[in-house]
Amino acid sequence: MIHMSETIIKCPKCEHEFSLSDVQKHEFEHMKVELEKKLHIELKADADKRALEWAKSEIDKAHKEELEKSQKDKVELDNLRKRDEEAQKEKVDFLRRAEEFENFKRNQSFEIEKAKMEERKKVEEELKKQAEEKSKFEIEKMKLDFEKREDGLKKQLEMSQKSADDLSRRLNQGSMQIQ
Repeated sequence: MIHMSETIIKCPKCEHEFSLSDVQKHEFEHMKVELEKKLHIELKADADKRALEWAKSEIDKAHKEELEKSQKDKVELDNLRKRDEEAQKEKVDFLRRAEEFENFKRNQSFEIEKAKMEERKKVEEELKKQAEEKSKFEIEKMKLDFEKREDGLKKQLEMSQKSADDLSRRLNQGSMQIQ
Protein backbone atom coordinates (compact mmCIF):
# COMPACT_ATOMS: atom_id res chain seq x y z
CA MET A 1 0.00 0.00 0.00
CA ILE A 2 1.36 3.34 -1.09
CA HIS A 3 0.57 6.57 0.65
CA MET A 4 -0.06 9.71 -1.29
CA SER A 5 2.31 11.78 0.71
CA GLU A 6 5.17 9.57 -0.30
CA THR A 7 7.14 10.20 -3.41
CA ILE A 8 7.03 7.36 -5.89
CA ILE A 9 9.93 6.40 -8.16
CA LYS A 10 9.65 4.21 -11.21
CA CYS A 11 12.40 1.85 -12.31
CA PRO A 12 13.42 2.78 -15.88
CA LYS A 13 14.01 -0.83 -16.86
CA CYS A 14 11.25 -2.84 -15.27
CA GLU A 15 8.91 0.08 -14.57
CA HIS A 16 8.37 -1.15 -11.08
CA GLU A 17 7.31 1.57 -8.69
CA PHE A 18 9.02 2.23 -5.35
CA SER A 19 8.46 4.74 -2.68
CA LEU A 20 11.38 7.09 -2.11
CA SER A 21 11.33 6.36 1.60
CA ASP A 22 11.66 2.60 0.88
CA VAL A 23 14.67 3.27 -1.34
CA GLN A 24 16.18 5.55 1.25
CA LYS A 25 15.41 3.02 3.91
CA HIS A 26 17.04 0.29 1.82
CA GLU A 27 20.09 2.49 1.12
CA PHE A 28 20.25 3.44 4.79
CA GLU A 29 20.12 -0.25 5.78
CA HIS A 30 22.83 -1.01 3.21
CA MET A 31 24.99 1.88 4.47
CA LYS A 32 24.37 0.75 8.05
CA VAL A 33 25.53 -2.80 7.24
CA GLU A 34 28.59 -1.45 5.40
CA LEU A 35 29.43 0.91 8.27
CA GLU A 36 29.02 -1.92 10.81
CA LYS A 37 31.33 -4.12 8.70
CA LYS A 38 33.86 -1.30 8.42
CA LEU A 39 33.57 -0.54 12.14
CA HIS A 40 33.98 -4.26 12.96
CA ILE A 41 37.08 -4.44 10.73
CA GLU A 42 38.54 -1.28 12.28
CA LEU A 43 37.81 -2.52 15.83
CA LYS A 44 39.38 -5.89 15.03
CA ALA A 45 42.41 -4.17 13.47
CA ASP A 46 42.71 -1.88 16.48
CA ALA A 47 42.41 -4.85 18.89
CA ASP A 48 44.99 -6.78 16.83
CA LYS A 49 47.28 -3.75 16.85
CA ARG A 50 46.94 -3.36 20.63
CA ALA A 51 47.49 -7.10 21.13
CA LEU A 52 50.59 -6.96 18.94
CA GLU A 53 51.92 -3.92 20.82
CA TRP A 54 51.25 -5.67 24.14
CA ALA A 55 52.99 -8.84 22.91
CA LYS A 56 55.98 -6.80 21.70
CA SER A 57 56.07 -4.99 25.05
CA GLU A 58 55.98 -8.30 26.95
CA ILE A 59 58.69 -9.77 24.71
CA ASP A 60 60.85 -6.65 25.20
CA LYS A 61 60.27 -6.79 28.96
CA ALA A 62 61.12 -10.52 29.10
CA HIS A 63 64.22 -9.92 26.94
CA LYS A 64 65.33 -7.06 29.20
CA GLU A 65 64.77 -9.17 32.34
CA GLU A 66 66.69 -12.09 30.80
CA LEU A 67 69.54 -9.76 29.82
CA GLU A 68 69.67 -8.30 33.35
CA LYS A 69 69.59 -11.81 34.86
CA SER A 70 72.32 -12.93 32.47
CA GLN A 71 74.50 -9.96 33.43
CA LYS A 72 73.84 -10.57 37.13
CA ASP A 73 74.70 -14.27 36.73
CA LYS A 74 77.90 -13.34 34.88
CA VAL A 75 78.95 -10.96 37.67
CA GLU A 76 78.14 -13.62 40.27
CA LEU A 77 80.09 -16.24 38.31
CA ASP A 78 83.06 -13.88 38.02
CA ASN A 79 82.93 -13.26 41.78
CA LEU A 80 82.81 -17.01 42.46
CA ARG A 81 85.77 -17.56 40.15
CA LYS A 82 87.76 -14.84 41.92
CA ARG A 83 86.92 -16.30 45.34
CA ASP A 84 87.89 -19.76 44.09
CA GLU A 85 91.20 -18.44 42.73
CA GLU A 86 91.90 -16.69 46.04
CA ALA A 87 91.04 -19.86 47.97
CA GLN A 88 93.34 -21.88 45.70
CA LYS A 89 96.17 -19.36 46.23
CA GLU A 90 95.62 -19.47 49.99
CA LYS A 91 95.59 -23.26 49.92
CA VAL A 92 98.84 -23.39 47.92
CA ASP A 93 100.39 -20.82 50.26
CA PHE A 94 99.25 -22.77 53.31
CA LEU A 95 100.63 -26.04 51.91
CA ARG A 96 103.92 -24.33 51.06
CA ARG A 97 104.19 -22.91 54.58
CA ALA A 98 103.26 -26.27 56.10
CA GLU A 99 105.95 -27.97 54.03
CA GLU A 100 108.48 -25.30 55.00
CA PHE A 101 107.54 -25.81 58.64
CA GLU A 102 107.91 -29.59 58.36
CA ASN A 103 111.30 -29.13 56.69
CA PHE A 104 112.32 -26.70 59.44
CA LYS A 105 111.14 -29.15 62.08
CA ARG A 106 113.06 -32.02 60.46
CA ASN A 107 116.16 -29.86 60.07
CA GLN A 108 115.92 -28.79 63.72
CA SER A 109 115.61 -32.39 64.85
CA PHE A 110 118.46 -33.42 62.57
CA GLU A 111 120.68 -30.56 63.76
CA ILE A 112 119.94 -31.35 67.39
CA GLU A 113 120.67 -35.03 66.84
CA LYS A 114 123.83 -34.16 64.93
CA ALA A 115 124.96 -31.77 67.68
CA LYS A 116 124.08 -34.39 70.27
CA MET A 117 126.09 -37.03 68.41
CA GLU A 118 129.04 -34.69 67.92
CA GLU A 119 128.95 -33.74 71.57
CA ARG A 120 128.71 -37.39 72.56
CA LYS A 121 131.63 -38.23 70.30
CA LYS A 122 133.73 -35.43 71.80
CA VAL A 123 132.86 -36.49 75.30
CA GLU A 124 133.65 -40.12 74.52
CA GLU A 125 137.02 -39.17 73.06
CA GLU A 126 137.74 -37.00 76.04
CA LEU A 127 136.73 -39.79 78.35
CA LYS A 128 139.01 -42.25 76.58
CA LYS A 129 141.99 -39.90 76.84
CA GLN A 130 141.40 -39.06 80.44
CA ALA A 131 140.61 -42.67 81.32
CA GLU A 132 144.07 -43.64 80.34
CA GLU A 133 145.65 -40.71 82.19
CA LYS A 134 143.47 -40.41 85.25
CA SER A 135 142.12 -42.65 87.84
CA LYS A 136 138.74 -44.30 88.10
CA PHE A 137 137.53 -41.42 90.21
CA GLU A 138 138.19 -38.99 87.39
CA ILE A 139 136.47 -41.30 84.94
CA GLU A 140 133.33 -41.38 87.12
CA LYS A 141 133.37 -37.61 87.37
CA MET A 142 133.53 -37.36 83.57
CA LYS A 143 130.61 -39.74 83.20
CA LEU A 144 128.53 -37.55 85.51
CA ASP A 145 129.47 -34.48 83.47
CA PHE A 146 128.49 -36.31 80.32
CA GLU A 147 125.12 -37.24 81.74
CA LYS A 148 124.52 -33.65 82.83
CA ARG A 149 125.30 -32.45 79.33
CA GLU A 150 123.08 -35.11 77.86
CA ASP A 151 120.24 -34.08 80.19
CA GLY A 152 120.80 -30.46 79.13
CA LEU A 153 120.64 -31.49 75.48
CA LYS A 154 117.54 -33.54 76.17
CA LYS A 155 115.97 -30.53 77.83
CA GLN A 156 117.08 -28.41 74.88
CA LEU A 157 115.60 -31.01 72.52
CA GLU A 158 112.37 -31.02 74.52
CA MET A 159 112.25 -27.23 74.45
CA SER A 160 112.90 -27.24 70.70
CA GLN A 161 110.24 -29.91 70.26
CA LYS A 162 107.79 -27.82 72.33
CA SER A 163 108.63 -24.77 70.22
CA ALA A 164 108.09 -26.81 67.06
CA ASP A 165 104.80 -28.17 68.45
CA ASP A 166 103.67 -24.62 69.40
CA LEU A 167 104.59 -23.41 65.95
CA SER A 168 102.72 -26.36 64.40
CA ARG A 169 99.68 -25.66 66.57
CA ARG A 170 99.70 -21.95 65.60
CA LEU A 171 100.03 -22.91 61.95
CA ASN A 172 97.08 -25.29 62.25
CA GLN A 173 95.04 -22.55 64.00
CA GLY A 174 95.95 -20.16 61.21
CA SER A 175 94.84 -22.69 58.60
CA MET A 176 91.55 -23.23 60.43
CA GLN A 177 90.96 -19.48 60.43
CA ILE A 178 91.68 -19.38 56.71
CA GLN A 179 89.12 -22.11 56.09
